[in-house]
Amino acid sequence: MKKARLTALILALVLAMSTVSAFAYSSNALLPRQKSYDKPFADVKGTWCESYVQTVYEAGLMQGKTASSFDSRSQLTNGQIVVICARLHKLLSGGGDTWAAGETWYAPYYDYFASVTYGGYYTAAELKSDLYPPEEPCPRYAFVWALSEALSSADVTLPTLNQVSVLPDTIDPDILSFYNAGIVNGKDKYGSFDEFGTLTRGEAAAMLARIIDPAQRLTFTLTAFDLSRDVLGVKGDTVLATVQDLSYTADQIAYGLVNNLIVMKLSDGVLPPMSIVAGEYVCYEASLTLLARQKGISLSTEEINAAKEDGRLMAGYMGVSQAGWAQENQDYLLLSALSQYYYDHYAASADDISYLDRLQADLTALEDSLTAQYTDALKSLSASAVYQRAAESPLRYLYSYLFE
Repeated sequence: MKKARLTALILALVLAMSTVSAFAYSSNALLPRQKSYDKPFADVKGTWCESYVQTVYEAGLMQGKTASSFDSRSQLTNGQIVVICARLHKLLSGGGDTWAAGETWYAPYYDYFASVTYGGYYTAAELKSDLYPPEEPCPRYAFVWALSEALSSADVTLPTLNQVSVLPDTIDPDILSFYNAGIVNGKDKYGSFDEFGTLTRGEAAAMLARIIDPAQRLTFTLTAFDLSRDVLGVKGDTVLATVQDLSYTADQIAYGLVNNLIVMKLSDGVLPPMSIVAGEYVCYEASLTLLARQKGISLSTEEINAAKEDGRLMAGYMGVSQAGWAQENQDYLLLSALSQYYYDHYAASADDISYLDRLQADLTALEDSLTAQYTDALKSLSASAVYQRAAESPLRYLYSYLFE
């Protein structure tokens, strides 16, 4: 009988303990613990975001939708962004979670956050134009922007844990800083952020928890996204096409080929052969170089080196290699030089822009006169396979509307 009573007591103790979270609030947290998580939300128990939800609840940054439900899968709204970031800033600055009454539930938070962003020069009206209406789901980039501003305004700088200089779908410095601080690591092995996608409450809790608790931050190494390798399926230095004495490697034209393929599929509803996709783009590329030659225009060594250096800094964005961005940069410089040449020789006055029509006409005529030759490597590319790989790559976050 005593044994039975002892067993029952132990079982009761275990059951009681199971209602108390095993995740302790960090002593190194940026914020002091505001309240106890003594009644865990049933809908996040045992899920991936359980510890994050506990952390942000105890820190006073997020609450549940009800007393027993956090609702981690619902989308974060613009109003919730402002509430969270206003609370974060106020707590980091030594204030408490007390707010004056307003005309609406969100008004005090909008007013407060506007007063501290950008040194107080940001008005509530301007904030509402960016993060409004309050009930609408917010884009992921907006949460990062608001969090970054809250931290900056509170003089908080996060340490660098990772080395991320570029992402396949964004070069936004605030987003990059969150990767380097271990706050986010992306949606795939390449680190795609999906800045225009929406954010769930669970994902928001994870980001917030990593901000305030150093122990929960992430360290990682991303796989570089490469259009030539991962979408075209060829090595970057493979020559795909030639026009007269000009040759073009996969790295140099991958961006144009993939972009043209996606646009043609969207416009016509069918996938053309890769030779058709390449023809227009390669001949346009060549027309810039050949027209510049005809006019005696060439880039200086300094300009070429600058184009290469800019290509190095951009390498990886959109999967374009250093060689690809260098090619894009040189094309821009050539077009600028040609525009200046046509302005100097054909503009009738300072405000005459008809010279641009002449430049476009000459480029088009030259492009139409050119014929591209395709290597076996390009002829072997399957348009459907390339398109499918593009749709499954980080490009889907940049061009989601094109793949619908």
